[in-house]
Amino acid sequence: GRGSHLPSRGPGIGLPIGAAARPARRPRARRRAGAMVAWEKQIEERSVPAWRDKYMRYAKLKRMLEQLQAKKDDEAELIQTMHHALSEDTHPEVKTNKKELEEELLQEQEQKRQEFMDAVYEELRRVSAWYDDAATALEARVREVTASAVSETAGAAGLRPLGSQAPQDIEHLHLEAAQLTEYVLLNVEGLRKIVKKMDKTCGTKEQKRFVDHHLKHSAFAANANARNPYGQRAKDCRKALEECLSPERIQELRSKALSLRHGAKASNLGLRRRRALVCAAVAVAAGLGSSHCLPKAPRAQRCVGLVVF
Repeated sequence: GRGSHLPSRGPGIGLPIGAAARPARRPRARRRAGAMVAWEKQIEERSVPAWRDKYMRYAKLKRMLEQLQAKKDDEAELIQTMHHALSEDTHPEVKTNKKELEEELLQEQEQKRQEFMDAVYEELRRVSAWYDDAATALEARVREVTASAVSETAGAAGLRPLGSQAPQDIEHLHLEAAQLTEYVLLNVEGLRKIVKKMDKTCGTKEQKRFVDHHLKHSAFAANANARNPYGQRAKDCRKALEECLSPERIQELRSKALSLRHGAKASNLGLRRRRALVCAAVAVAAGLGSSHCLPKAPRAQRCVGLVVF
């Protein structure tokens, strides 16, 4: 019949009865979507709550990429069908019209890819500009605190004595510098990942160009070196603050920054632990209560406890 001559890539076309159509495309798309959701969740959990709207809008870019993927699949299927029809119809005018339509579809794909990259560039400009302002304000406060420490006489063991308010200021600024460093890493990696996913989706090679010509020339890369290409200004603030502290205090602040580096995630984890403890307590109480109501049915007692949990 006519169906045997149609492209094999179409859903159910040219395949034996009962055979699955397009077996490889869907699982790969699901894997890509899963990775994108995972990174979107990473940004949400590791972001600083007070800065939540300052991070890159990964969800917006992800939706644009999903739309681009869907449009690419539809147009690829249409082009494949056109190729088959072109092989059957040899009329010159029909061939010309189909060629023009194919070129128009390819131009639309390129236009959508460019719109996506423009949105990525806009996100980079927005988040890097905020980082530039935040780093400038942080550097000014760090200079003020460290200058007051330097102006005082050196204390025991060569450590600078600090005023009553200075330790709290240094601790706060040290934590903010650590959070600002994490802000840079989350945005840089998120932007790089979303462009990499576009390359996989569209078969392009934009990632290297994006990193070399945009990320490495953004405010994120200010004062960069070979070992630390991004966020060096925030790291320099931490280093300047640590010069005013003893090694023991430095270790304490680093440990605290590490424990709080995930922003909202720390509080979320605490909330989840409390919920789990409450559920476990209720389940135990239900199990004990069922032991009185059902003294001769231990299996039913366990079931009641599990259901409540």
